[in-house]
Amino acid sequence: MEKLAALSASLARVVVPAEEEVEVDEFPADGDMAAQEEGRRKELEAQEKHKKLFEGLKFFLNREVPREALAFIIRSFGGDVSWDKSLCIGATYDVTDSCITHQIVDRPGQQTPVIGRYYVQPQWVFDSVNARLLLPVADYFPGVQLPPHLSPFVSEKEGDYVPPEKLKLLALQRGEHPGDLNVSEEEEEGEEDTDGDEEGENEEEEEDDVEAGSEKEEEAQLTALEEQRMEEKKPRVMAGTVKLEDKQRLAQEEESEAKRLAIMMMKKREKYLYNKIMFGKRRKIREANKLAEKRKAHDEAIRSEKKAKKTRPV
Repeated sequence: MEKLAALSASLARVVVPAEEEVEVDEFPADGDMAAQEEGRRKELEAQEKHKKLFEGLKFFLNREVPREALAFIIRSFGGDVSWDKSLCIGATYDVTDSCITHQIVDRPGQQTPVIGRYYVQPQWVFDSVNARLLLPVADYFPGVQLPPHLSPFVSEKEGDYVPPEKLKLLALQRGEHPGDLNVSEEEEEGEEDTDGDEEGENEEEEEDDVEAGSEKEEEAQLTALEEQRMEEKKPRVMAGTVKLEDKQRLAQEEESEAKRLAIMMMKKREKYLYNKIMFGKRRKIREANKLAEKRKAHDEAIRSEKKAKKTRPV
């Protein structure tokens, strides 16, 4: 209890007298060294930014959420945190504090909403730390179905299956706005309704146009046959055409031919290892395709289930 209470309190600060910072001489580097130094510098900047992820944010924990874990994580990344003083010692502010930016809840409809405050489920804190950025809070509102967990220790390689949630996260990390990767339910319903109306209108128009269309087709066929007969009687001179070389296609052919020759020149053991590697790659691609098909079927089943619930009479 005392350790938990210590987490909510501000740390004592010792004022260090200002000292002149020594400027480090930077020497121009060439080639790979410059790229490595730039990569290290960006990684250090990202780590420093990650340490201050929740800096300036003020959290309040409801009684139903895991208090110890959330308090430890929020304080570790620069945020302020408190809870109801009747539950545990160490509360530094109450739920009525107007400076609270995020209230962590796990039961929808239990509190009166306060303007200017986000109500999110506990997973938002953990996922934001794993993603190294503040994720959109709309996916973590109380009562909303939470997105699947994405491990920060897994990095997909070429040929691996990448779920749509991971693609969205990668886009957010690049600073892009991916929007909704899947088509929204409202758009789907709107499209289906408009399709149904258009089909009803088009059926009548098609019935009227069938007769006129058949007559026009017969006339067009007759005129085409007459023109073809006239052209066959006329002597024709065919002009020569200049064939343009497709450089990209030629480069691909040369590359594939060089690869084929290299495989032919391999020793028996090298060829065996190469075939094993290629078999593993093909198997990985097949597994990724299977997972993608399963995910597509799962999403379609969820959409159809939601649609059935909406159309079901009360």
